[in-house]
Amino acid sequence: MMSGLGFTSPITTGPFCRLYERADMTLVAESTVKPENLGILIYRVGGPSVASIRRLLGEIGRGTTLQIDADRWATRSR
Repeated sequence: MMSGLGFTSPITTGPFCRLYERADMTLVAESTVKPENLGILIYRVGGPSVASIRRLLGEIGRGTTLQIDADRWATRSR
């Protein structure tokens, strides 16, 4: 799925961590190793705008069975 969206994974990661990059965005995923969290990865997404991140999340939500819950939006001052 991620390669279809133009992302690469520049380093090898384990089952509780993921890193994806493309020219305009980076996604980092992590999971706490607890029985109640098995199968849950929390993603942090960095991109040029809220709109571009929302578009990406929409594409992931439509193209997979993943559940997308956006807990928080934060913008960085330049």
